[in-house]
Amino acid sequence: MGWYPLFLNLEGKRCLVVGGGKVATRKALPLVEKGGVVTVVAPRVSETLERLGKEGKIALWKRPFAWSDLEGQDIVFAATDDPTLNAAIAEEARKRNILVNVSSSKDQGDFITPACLETEDLLLALSTKGKNPTQSATLKAWLWETFSGGKERNPGGNATCFSRALQLFPGGVNSPVRSFRAVGRYPVFIRYGKGSHVVDEDGKTYLDCIMSWGALILGHAHPRVAKALAEQVALGTSFGMNHAFEILLAEKIREHFPSIEVLRMVNSGTEAVMSALRLARAATGRKKVLKFAGCYHGHVDALLVESGSGGLTFGIPSSLGVPEEYTHHTIVVPYNDLEATQKAFESFGRELAAVIVEPVAGNMGVVLPHPEFLPLLRQYTEQYGALLIFDEVITGFRVSLSGYQGLC
Repeated sequence: MGWYPLFLNLEGKRCLVVGGGKVATRKALPLVEKGGVVTVVAPRVSETLERLGKEGKIALWKRPFAWSDLEGQDIVFAATDDPTLNAAIAEEARKRNILVNVSSSKDQGDFITPACLETEDLLLALSTKGKNPTQSATLKAWLWETFSGGKERNPGGNATCFSRALQLFPGGVNSPVRSFRAVGRYPVFIRYGKGSHVVDEDGKTYLDCIMSWGALILGHAHPRVAKALAEQVALGTSFGMNHAFEILLAEKIREHFPSIEVLRMVNSGTEAVMSALRLARAATGRKKVLKFAGCYHGHVDALLVESGSGGLTFGIPSSLGVPEEYTHHTIVVPYNDLEATQKAFESFGRELAAVIVEPVAGNMGVVLPHPEFLPLLRQYTEQYGALLIFDEVITGFRVSLSGYQGLC
């Protein structure tokens, strides 16, 4: 099949989008932007389409597709998650001489939608013929950087944001977990969030299972939280001195965590871990620390380690830039391994300043502790005079108001 490139004036054209998910949303947004008269048909739709319907920018029919929906349409987009239905819509649209685009198969449709870049006096389109959307987005970002003349694009779009970020941050991100390399695509850039959903710079809506890595337990922009923040911002944002709210917060934390007697507030989990290890070494006069493979404790050099070939090993640096000397006092054993833990204490118990553990190992897939694992750590640390550190950056206030230790 040969594709003939063409720019189409959509002003006043009647455009039907069948489907309500991510693909349908991506199809509908530029149609609205370019003046199309857009109708979306689907039993369930994304938050973005719901909003467009409430704003009167699209006609939103929240029900299953019917053949009569094709009547009077100029262009049809079959964008459901059912390839069979998409093919049937395409066949019927052709019978009625309606141009159709099929999201599940470019060969079943009459046209494909390229990635476009538009400035005041330039309109470029490019396509990989549906074979590599990621490459299209990357090329689009490069074209923007090449031809935009330094102008800001509004909205930025994920690809454009990523292209700009690559010039500023290593890998284009400020944390490796945001790179999206593990899923083979460029990262998304979030524009705003509300409740349990976020919307990115391409206008796509996502159900947010991350919630700022647990910090937003009430969701995005909760009305009471937003109101309290706005009231405080009006009074000042940072003072570099003491504040009464520190006391109120500390009292609330101590109320829910009986093990806490005094506390020091810091800016990150990494700082908290560094302070806890320093305190443990100062209190015990010892140097060694026991951690468990798969548990994450921040960007601390001494804990950026992986285990060696045995079940009980000294830590080996897992990152370039961490000297072996920094991890020499770190012992790594498998999480939940009762036998390896016992051997570690038998070998190094009197040298251990602390044992640090995620009570629930979040960084390797939310692994629950063996019923005897945490009690064994408590028993051995008391027996050998080491401190037991629960890293509850993830579990604190989430599995219970008293963290996981409140469930032990």
